[in-house]
Amino acid sequence: ELREARQIVEEKAPPEAKQTAEEVEERILLQSEDSTLALARTRIDIERLLRQILGKRTVLHPDKEDPVRFVGINQLFDLFTSQNDQFAYLKKPFRYVTQICNAAIHAQRVSDDQAQEALALGAQVIAVLKEFAGVPEQ
Repeated sequence: ELREARQIVEEKAPPEAKQTAEEVEERILLQSEDSTLALARTRIDIERLLRQILGKRTVLHPDKEDPVRFVGINQLFDLFTSQNDQFAYLKKPFRYVTQICNAAIHAQRVSDDQAQEALALGAQVIAVLKEFAGVPEQ
C-alpha cells in the first residue's frame, strides 16, 4: 500500500517536487542515526510545514494563550486539504506516513521495509508541501 501511495504522489505531484523529494529523503537519512529518528524527523518536518502554510504559530509564547497550539497534525492536514483541494490526492499517502511515523515514535515495531517506504513517501509529501509554501531545499 505504501508503494502504491508513493506512485500516486509521484504521478500527481508538481514536477519541481520530484527532485526535491529525493533531496529531502537524502537529508533526512543523513541527519538521523536510525530509522526511528528519521521517521520522527519526517513527521516533525511535515507538521512544521503545515503550520507554516496555514499560518499557525510554531513558537509558543507563555504570555499568550493560543488554542491553535493544540491542533494536531491530522487536523492541520485536513484544514490544508480543505483549503487546497488540488492536494486531496495526498490524503492517503499522508495517513500512511503519519501512521508509520507515529508507530515508530511510540516504540511499536516497524520493519525496515516499512520504514524505508514511509521515509520515501514522507519525502514526497514534504517536497510537495515545500513547493506549495515556496520553501527552498536546505
